[in-house]
Amino acid sequence: MGGPVALAIGDQDDGPWILGAEGTLALLHVWIGPPDAAQKHAGLAIDLATEVGDLTVEFWARWGLAVLSGMRGDIPSMAEGVKAAGELADKLRSPVLRLWTAEMSIEMAYAAGDWDRGIALGEQSIELARDLNQRTLLPRLASLGYDDVVLNTAITRENYKHVNDVAELALDWGVNVSFSAYSPRRTGDRSYMITEPDELAELRGQFDRLLARKDDDRQGRIVNSRTTLEETYQYFVRGGRSGCTAGLRFLVVTADGYLQPCSMQFDKRLDQRELVREFTASNECDECYVAIRSYLDKGFWQLLAENVGDHFSFRLRRDGARAGSA
Repeated sequence: MGGPVALAIGDQDDGPWILGAEGTLALLHVWIGPPDAAQKHAGLAIDLATEVGDLTVEFWARWGLAVLSGMRGDIPSMAEGVKAAGELADKLRSPVLRLWTAEMSIEMAYAAGDWDRGIALGEQSIELARDLNQRTLLPRLASLGYDDVVLNTAITRENYKHVNDVAELALDWGVNVSFSAYSPRRTGDRSYMITEPDELAELRGQFDRLLARKDDDRQGRIVNSRTTLEETYQYFVRGGRSGCTAGLRFLVVTADGYLQPCSMQFDKRLDQRELVREFTASNECDECYVAIRSYLDKGFWQLLAENVGDHFSFRLRRDGARAGSA
């Protein structure tokens, strides 16, 4: 290896490490400063990457310089950097890197007041992100055979007609899926609750098809128990679910060491017995049937019956997938 790369890195075996270090330092200094150090390391990373043909490191160095230009308000230099990074993303045929450059393009449109272009780029990026997620990320994770990917969908007035579409998509991707119910306690907005008779009839049909799908699901991809799915439907029928045992059967430990009943009740205590006495015993909240409550608001024997079999079926599926890939 000759030229400036050899002078810069000395031993050829150290080349990838030095190149990677320069690229990393460039991005680090973009965020923490000083700007001159970011430009210095990015420039060297670009020179080294160009000589050895490492398009990925060159992409990140040019992307970092574009970010730096944007933070300084130098829109022409930012545009030049985004264009160069975009060309490298195309050469690498990487949809992920295209998303990174698209984000910068949206920022530039915002800075320039070009709202129509910014919105159009944003919509294109959302579609690309969704397509990328479907085609690569989750199926690739599932193919590793660890059986540890679970999608969760909170059912609302906006998406209740697509419950089975979500289940079908998860089955197509080879991942697990669970369902929970929208909680007005979290948002203070009851307009997303499913309340009208025609809506509840449609939801009933969705759940009937989901339960039939679960019966045919030999791999156990739909992880909710039948009782949890039925009670999720009843939660919408009743407009809530009383009898919550938050603080007793489950609780939240906050970052500062306090205990609170759940993530939506902020009665903080240092002792669980006090929490149960002062909150749980008189709790009348009925505004959720989210995953943790739906799983733990049951008796011991029901939990045992519903979960032990699923636990072993997960292990069998996982071990079988690993054996198949060996």
